[in-house]
Amino acid sequence: MQLEQNLAAARFEKEAWKNITNFNWEPFTDPDLKRKFKLLSVLGPSALPEDKLTQVKLTRQNSFQFVIQKRSLVFLFVSFF
Repeated sequence: MQLEQNLAAARFEKEAWKNITNFNWEPFTDPDLKRKFKLLSVLGPSALPEDKLTQVKLTRQNSFQFVIQKRSLVFLFVSFF
């Protein structure tokens, strides 16, 4: 379920990036607005093809779960003594 949500968010980010890069925002004078456009104009992992993106997301998710499990074991061990 979470993977599907991540992929949907990545598709949305990619579509937003396409819209932002087609818009001429550089002449704006408002620094806050310009900063927001600049941040949105950089595409991260969402640029990957969907199969590679799925692989990256699964790897991250598995790594995160491993860290949480390892931390729980350490906490359990420390609590025991």
